Amino acid sequence: MLSVLTEVENLGLLQVVVVVVVIVLSVVVVVVVVVVVVVVVVVVAAGAASAAAAVVVVVVAVVIATGAVVVERL
Repeated sequence: MLSVLTEVENLGLLQVVVVVVVIVLSVVVVVVVVVVVVVVVVVVAAGAASAAAAVVVVVVAVVIATGAVVVERL
């Protein structure tokens, strides 16, 4: 634990915040992708392929936008 605190002090508060933000955003993106995959599977199972395609387009747009935000923050 002490070594972790030392590393945090060496990194500086701003870099630590950036790392935490990137980790949180990564987790959020993973959760969103999992939820969307489940939704797409359910929609396809219901036989609405066009709705599934629309959901996929929205998800791709969200992932691209999130990636752009992460890169911008770095």
